[in-house]
Amino acid sequence: MKHPRRTFLHLAAGATALTYLYPGLICAAIAFFVTQSPARADIITEWNQTAVTTLVQAQLPTGAPTRALAMLHAAMFEAVNSIDPQFHPYKASIDAPKGASAAAAASSAAYRVLAAVLPAQASTLEGRHKVLTAAIPESADKAAGILVGEKAAAAILALRANDGADFSPAYTPVPGTGMYVPTSGMMASPSLGKMQTFVLDKSSQFRPPPPPSHRQRPVPSRSRRSEGAR
Repeated sequence: MKHPRRTFLHLAAGATALTYLYPGLICAAIAFFVTQSPARADIITEWNQTAVTTLVQAQLPTGAPTRALAMLHAAMFEAVNSIDPQFHPYKASIDAPKGASAAAAASSAAYRVLAAVLPAQASTLEGRHKVLTAAIPESADKAAGILVGEKAAAAILALRANDGADFSPAYTPVPGTGMYVPTSGMMASPSLGKMQTFVLDKSSQFRPPPPPSHRQRPVPSRSRRSEGAR
């Protein structure tokens, strides 16, 4: 029989990761949590809140926090799924000894990813990691879990090292009908669409076709012009 706590951590990591990797699944993930278990996924939700708070305080450019959260949750999912493999891995499973702590792995993965994104906060994040894993008894299982989390974080960070992320809001307007003209306020980087996607095959995979060109619109017939003038 599988440990219910570990199973829920596993499910929480996967569902929460998908809400960042593919925002269209947010509602489905919430429903999944509600129907699957009344338990709490402390490590997952605690690191999510810690990450959101820390990233907001860091005042990163638009788009950077979302990318960081996606990497963090992907790493936690990969770590937990490597210990309790029930789903297809995001990238690749990490070798994990039997009995390794899934909670320790999730915390370690989150801490390492966030510390890599915000190195100036590394010591604070390390302290948070120690607080969140303090209730886990010191043992070989805990140590193994922490190692799995570190490897999962390293794998995700390496995967995204050259993903084309560019958060500069610089944009040179292109003249012409139908072209975007900047308005007031902050805008996301126009280069974000070129960044390697997390789940989709390409960023334009589900993009609807553009509207017809004004040059391709049919010219109304004489009868229709006369009806419109009445």
